[in-house]
Amino acid sequence: MTRVPLPTGVVTFLMSDVEASGEHWASDSHRMRVALSDLDSLIVKVAETHRGVVLKPRGEGDSHFVVFERPSAAITAACEVQLMTMPRRADGPDLRVRIGVHAGEANPSGDDYYGIAVNQTARLRGAAHGGQTVVSNVVAALARASLPGEVHLKSLGHHRLRDFPKLEEIFQAAIPGVDDVFLPLRTGESGGPAMLAIAVVDVCNSSDRVAVSHSDDTIEWQRGLAVALRGAAEPRQPAVLKVLGDGCFAAFEDPVVALAFVRDVQALFSEMGLEVHSGVEIGRVELYDGDVVGPAAFVASELCNRATAGQIVGSRNVVDLAGSSSAAVSLGASVLRTTGREIELFAL
Repeated sequence: MTRVPLPTGVVTFLMSDVEASGEHWASDSHRMRVALSDLDSLIVKVAETHRGVVLKPRGEGDSHFVVFERPSAAITAACEVQLMTMPRRADGPDLRVRIGVHAGEANPSGDDYYGIAVNQTARLRGAAHGGQTVVSNVVAALARASLPGEVHLKSLGHHRLRDFPKLEEIFQAAIPGVDDVFLPLRTGESGGPAMLAIAVVDVCNSSDRVAVSHSDDTIEWQRGLAVALRGAAEPRQPAVLKVLGDGCFAAFEDPVVALAFVRDVQALFSEMGLEVHSGVEIGRVELYDGDVVGPAAFVASELCNRATAGQIVGSRNVVDLAGSSSAAVSLGASVLRTTGREIELFAL
């Protein structure tokens, strides 16, 4: 039975298991039993050091389930486990531990937790390789500012975990002395490269407003715009949303949804007495550490710059894939500075 109070509210979960444990058991069950006993002791010790609570093994006998109040503590503990299991054992199997870390709202039921956050942690663990620690974008965002200097987070791109429909950015956590190069994650679908619809939205004539406003007023105004943009984006579930000053950069899996988001922003900002101009493009891009890299991202930005107040400018790709040909008005062909190629532009 767990003797210490379990955390409630937003809880960070760490799940681990041993890669290829069946092979180790088959080759030498006695040494595997000893090695797992040592691993049990190690995980309990590391968890206690970082104020984590080890719950009962979940599933197979070589798995562990640990809960923490702080995401940074969970990541640090996971990296320490990897460091301490790195040396090859002279008298036993070489255990390679894979670890997943995720955070979400959860309350204990007895001495256990259930729910979506727990399931997603298990899926993260299942995507990792032996010796690898992977963490969700939620954990990375919460922990980044509090991590020790030796802990490094690296984006592995956007992936679709089994049973979870949305592409999510996944990070790898490592410290010096552990492996940090692995095969691609074991996920059903990767987001890099990915075909995404990129929408860039900007407020018209905002520089004029900034020039005549007090700096504190400008900051408050931009904060209000950021809140409004996030509110408009949330129902549309963008793969990426970056608020940039008085506008935003958003990436969507569906071009129809991208256009709907831009029109939502137009209507919302119109109520605030503001006009926006926007650009939308579709193409293959790489998603890295919260940023979108690729020609489609640059094209969308340039299309936004060419749009007039209240106008959405898109390429032929957007017209064809979003099914908006009946409402599109050709603006003629133009050579884009960012790509050096000529494309036909449309007002959508």
